[in-house]
Amino acid sequence: MIQPVNDQLADARQVEWDVLRIDQVHPIISGNKWFKLQPYIAYARAKGYRGLLSFGGAWSNHLHALAFAAREANLASVGIIRGEEPPVLNPTLEDARSWGMELKFVSREHFKLLAKVMGQSEYGQAHFEGFLPIASGGYGLPGMMGAAGIWEHIPKNTYTHILCAVGTGTMYAGLAAGLYGLDRRKGDEFPGIPGHTPQIIGIPVLKNEPSLESEIRLLLPPELRECPVHLDHRFHGGGYAKIGTSQLEFMRALYESSRIPTDIVYTAKLMYAVRAMIHEGFFPTGSRVLAIHSGGMQGNRSLKKGILPY
Repeated sequence: MIQPVNDQLADARQVEWDVLRIDQVHPIISGNKWFKLQPYIAYARAKGYRGLLSFGGAWSNHLHALAFAAREANLASVGIIRGEEPPVLNPTLEDARSWGMELKFVSREHFKLLAKVMGQSEYGQAHFEGFLPIASGGYGLPGMMGAAGIWEHIPKNTYTHILCAVGTGTMYAGLAAGLYGLDRRKGDEFPGIPGHTPQIIGIPVLKNEPSLESEIRLLLPPELRECPVHLDHRFHGGGYAKIGTSQLEFMRALYESSRIPTDIVYTAKLMYAVRAMIHEGFFPTGSRVLAIHSGGMQGNRSLKKGILPY
């Protein structure tokens, strides 16, 4: 699952750049969604919930993965979708409905309210009684604990820098918890890096998110809330799911050189950031950099065919 990137600039700077392909863990429950959803599913089954309820946009990787994961666990699922119902469902929502997810479309204003109260409303209590509500992107303590499991796939004593894309911050919080203390409290369940502390750097994909760092810290155990949190906000590209011509060209070039596909929402911005940071000399000579491929490739279906070579 560790794939090296063929990059002459990195070679010239004497920086090794690898990608952790957790997008390959499961063909549908893609990347970090696999890790974040498992604790929620286990909890729902243990407590006798009949299903899962969560929130997302029309191309949500989270809802797409949740619908399939719920079906595989013999649980029902409900997706609260931001925006009006379209005349024809896009491929993401069509997949989710085919896997048994009940789709409920609400206005953007109503969506914000529902997301804040985590389904504790007319949707969560009355019509969907018995469903475990999950925040957008799997944000929450169970999602963070699940994301900490990504450390099981990262070789110890290897990397100086570990980078990931950041949406809700759940995966970043899990990586930080695994590195800075959760492993010491739970044995080897979520291993850290003995003898060396790599720097974890998050690349936010949303524009103007001043509360993001505090939301990450809220997920951490109290004794870890002062641990370092490094976020580089320069690479959001103008906002969520917005991507420019230069980034599309980069996606094509990365695939042609290393056969690493990326998605337009998260991983393209992450890999673009790594390349830019190598170019500006951010990583010292001799650094070993690991970028975590968090999946979400199905979202590329929102592009016109032929724009990307994969």
